[in-house]
Amino acid sequence: MIQDAACQAKDKEYIITEVAKVELNEMIRSGVCSMTIKDLSSVDMRQIVKGNLQYFIQAMTIDSKQRFMSKHLEYRSYVNARFEIKSLWPFY
Repeated sequence: MIQDAACQAKDKEYIITEVAKVELNEMIRSGVCSMTIKDLSSVDMRQIVKGNLQYFIQAMTIDSKQRFMSKHLEYRSYVNARFEIKSLWPFY
């Protein structure tokens, strides 16, 4: 999933910084650990998780653009996206 997130950011001409990548990876790990076995085996639920992660990267991108950051999605973009999207299942 972290690779998908990095590719999505790259498609938008952004690079996720290493610090933000570590935090994003931890958020993903925590979210996946909170899912039930039924959720993990469901193709539909995995698509929802993937879509929510894409939505999160989009929020980071928007935050970065609003602060006139041209190439990097850094830790501050991660924090601001987390604050903006508080209930993004399973990444609460």
